[in-house]
Amino acid sequence: MNLRIENYTNIITNKELIECLELLPKQYKELDIYINIFESNIQYLKYLLKKFKLLSFTAECIDFIIDKVSKSSTSGYYNIRNKEVYILCWNIYKQIDVRLDNIEKSKGYEECKDFVTKDILKYYREQWIKYMIINMLIHELTHAIQDKEKRLSKSWLKRFFTKWEKREEEIEAMRATIEFSSKNEDKFLEILNVKGIKANHSLQEFKYKYNLQITK
Repeated sequence: MNLRIENYTNIITNKELIECLELLPKQYKELDIYINIFESNIQYLKYLLKKFKLLSFTAECIDFIIDKVSKSSTSGYYNIRNKEVYILCWNIYKQIDVRLDNIEKSKGYEECKDFVTKDILKYYREQWIKYMIINMLIHELTHAIQDKEKRLSKSWLKRFFTKWEKREEEIEAMRATIEFSSKNEDKFLEILNVKGIKANHSLQEFKYKYNLQITK
C-alpha cells in the first residue's frame, strides 16, 4: 500500500487505519499521498505553521470564521495543491455531539435515562468517531482518485458558487463512500472494535444517518 499515514490522535490506531484501508479497491491503495489526521484545531494549526504551510494556515483561519458565521464545519478535505488528505476530528466530534444531544432532548429519554446514562453516551461517542473517520477517508481518497484522473474541478469560482450537493465529484465521492462502507461495514466494525453501532447510509439530503443500538 502506497498510502502514508500521519496520525496525530489517540482516537484510532495506525493498525486499525491500515487494516481498514487494505479492504478498499486497488486504485485507493496505490495512491501516492499522505493522510493527516488531527485531534484538535490547535494541533492542526501548529502543524501548518511548523510545515510553513502559510497559505493553508491563512485559509483555515478564514474557514474558522466562516464556520462560526454559517454554523457549519469541515470534517475533512483533499488538498489539490499538496496532494494530501486532512481529517479534522474535532469537527467530527461536533457532528456526533449534536446527535447525542438530540437523544437527551428526545421525549422518550426520560423513560430510559437510567439505562442510557451520560457515561454510555460518552462511550458511544468514542466508538462512533472511529467509524466516521474511515467514512471520511474513503470520501476524500475518492477525490484524490478524481484528481489523479483529472476529473476533479480545480476552478475556485465553480467550487465556491456551486452548491456542495450539486457537484458531480461530491456525488461520486458520496456514492463510493456508501458503496464501500456498506460492503465492508461488518469488517470495519470488527477491526475498529466498535460495538453497538449500525450505520444506515443514505444519499437522501446527502447526510449520513447512524443508528445507535443501545442494550441493557
